[in-house]
Parts: sequence; C-alpha cells; structure tokens
Amino acid sequence: MRLQHAHLLALAAALLLAPSCASLAPHGNSQPRLTAERTPREGQKLWFTPQQTQEAAHIVAACISASEMATDFQRARRAYADFLRSCYATFSQNGLDVDAGVRALNLVRHLHRAADGSPRLWHASVELAKDTQSPDLQGIPIPQAY
Repeated sequence: MRLQHAHLLALAAALLLAPSCASLAPHGNSQPRLTAERTPREGQKLWFTPQQTQEAAHIVAACISASEMATDFQRARRAYADFLRSCYATFSQNGLDVDAGVRALNLVRHLHRAADGSPRLWHASVELAKDTQSPDLQGIPIPQAY
C-alpha cells in the first residue's frame, strides 16, 4: 500500500512538471527568436544619434556603390561585414544585450533597403559577419540566428 501511494505521488509530480518542461523545450528550432524591430526598446539607453544614423547611411551607400563594380564586390562585402560586426558589438555592449544589437542590425538593414542595396550584398555581408573563425574582422560575430 505504501509503495503504491509513493508511486501515485511520483506520477502526480511528473504530470505537474511535464507542462513546464514542455514550455522550455525548443519548438522544432534550436535558434533563439530575434526581434524584427529597428528602433530602440523602451528604456534602452544606447542607440544611434541622428548624426550616427546619417553616418551609417553613408557607410551603407558606400558599400552598395563599391559592390556594384565586379572587382570590388568582395572588398565591399568585407567592409560591410566589418561595419555590421562593429555596430553589433557597440549596441549589444559586446554581446551583453543581444536584443539591442539585433535592433541596430535591423536599422542597418532598413537603411540598406532604402538605398536600394542588393539582397546579394546584404546576405553575403551578413554571412561573413557571422563568421567566428576570422580573427581579422572587426567587432564581434553577429548572432548565427540573424
């Protein structure tokens, strides 16, 4: 009788814990979900000043312009990846605030699209910016899930 009671308690505990464990399990995707926002969240202190936004737009435009010459595409891609990694490092505070860093990357993507930048350049630069094996790139790698 005592063993049966202990078994029922263990079963009840397992049933109570199952929903909370299920909510922690990934839903078919081990990558964290990143924000699509391109503005600072409420209370976020570190963000682009209007002057930095203009400077970012100029850097984006320069990378786009350089990438249009076949001989300069790889150099533009690298400069763009360096810029993305530097932005991410700055606004995420070297990875401490991933959300803020991703929001900054999303703003740069918005500037890229507004300047009619090619999807090819954007995707190639993002992939290079994710590279964890290249020590000569500036900043820190952007999240793999980006």
